[in-house]
Amino acid sequence: MGRTEPSRPLLAPQSHRKDQRAKHARLTINKTIPALLKTNYRARQGILEAELIVDPPAAPSIKGSSHQEVPKPESDIKGSSGSKKKRGKKSRDLERDAEEHVPTQAPSGKKSKSDDDGPLIYKIQVSDTLQAAQKLHSQLPKKPKIPNQNIALLNMASPLRPGGGVLNGATSQEEFLCTRTTLLPTLREEWYRLPEVGGAWSPDVCVFRVPKIEGGDLELGRRDRFFVDVISAGMLRFPEVVEKPIGSPAGSADGTEEDEDLVETEKVYANEADRELVLKKIRGVMRILQTKGAERVVLGAWGCGAYGNPVRDIALLWKKVLLGKARKGQKKDPVVLGSEWKPLKEIVFAIKDRKLADEFAEAWGSDIVVEYGPERESAPTTGRNEVDEQNLEELTEKIRGLELDLGQAKSPLLRQALENTLASLHAQMEEIGQDSGSMDASLSDDGTDLAGDISDGEGDGENEDEDNFEEVDVSEDGDGQDENDDFE
Repeated sequence: MGRTEPSRPLLAPQSHRKDQRAKHARLTINKTIPALLKTNYRARQGILEAELIVDPPAAPSIKGSSHQEVPKPESDIKGSSGSKKKRGKKSRDLERDAEEHVPTQAPSGKKSKSDDDGPLIYKIQVSDTLQAAQKLHSQLPKKPKIPNQNIALLNMASPLRPGGGVLNGATSQEEFLCTRTTLLPTLREEWYRLPEVGGAWSPDVCVFRVPKIEGGDLELGRRDRFFVDVISAGMLRFPEVVEKPIGSPAGSADGTEEDEDLVETEKVYANEADRELVLKKIRGVMRILQTKGAERVVLGAWGCGAYGNPVRDIALLWKKVLLGKARKGQKKDPVVLGSEWKPLKEIVFAIKDRKLADEFAEAWGSDIVVEYGPERESAPTTGRNEVDEQNLEELTEKIRGLELDLGQAKSPLLRQALENTLASLHAQMEEIGQDSGSMDASLSDDGTDLAGDISDGEGDGENEDEDNFEEVDVSEDGDGQDENDDFE
């Protein structure tokens, strides 16, 4: 007699899934990418043209910039009679003031209102980095003015080794980029450790896979593949943070228990030096992108995953660098804001974790838009505890189904397999129950929580495997993967 209930798929243990990811990554790196490079000249050239840029200087004379450096005029000018006449101090001052108010011409000498007069577009997308890049790429004109104009990405990279923990089955942003693009061959061993300010520039990286909304990867055909430019840079690791009342100025908290009892608090950098270093890192990345002529860029909540950087400070520092501050008595003209980074036109912060995206947007302010995926457009914001409750319900349903299968199983081997799976599911339920009350605190305090590296949106390229590379091997399972991965 057949079963009255449908068979339930067995959930593989976490260690097995990690081994499968590592095996898939090795196959991609050793077989798929070399085969693709043999037939793709542009991707091979991108590897040769990759470079390490350390502490990049500010780009000179960018049109629309509020920080232009105007060349000094000649010391002499010709008078009406044709003879040279020395100018007075007042005359030189007036001419210099006039020149400072004249926009710098574009390199071609031609003006384009559509290119120069529009405001900088910036928004948040609850999506994977490559999903955001693919969407931007699809919006490019079929016949662009600049041939081979690529979308630029920020690879929130491991500063210790190329690809982070990709060969160990880790699941942060950098590891996904290395298994879906030709990024890894462009990252040379001699560049590591990456500089504090600056990073590795990898042009013409070929994207041959993209993530699917329902999970897994979609292999792109030859005509569907596209190229991106990637800047790989490392963020500050495990900075000291303190609690401060929400809404108070940065650096005003003393971290006392009295403050925590009076009002709701949030994490901020404890040391002003850390905040200044992160500001330099962000500005360094933007200078590289500007120097390379990037017009559309995909960024992220850099360092807010396993490295434990505070979301509020990271969002505000991005905003400070990108938009700057209006001068005294000057209104914040949307056309002027962001003009320092011309030719940059559009910025997308791709943050896959919805809760983190909402926190980032709240810290940034009301002037940034959050775009949710099509299946989440009308869904309310889901917090960590609500996610845990959903996972518990899903686990409970799976356990009930497996218990029914166990009651009908006659083979000793099948019964043993079902019992082992049930034991694993029960252990996961206990783990979720223990972590639901403390997961947020551990994520912000020291960044060592395994759930902290929430895939691409939050990913920093950092994970437990990478930390062990420099220090000691204290964990077998630390791959920085999302807890939700256990229930896919």
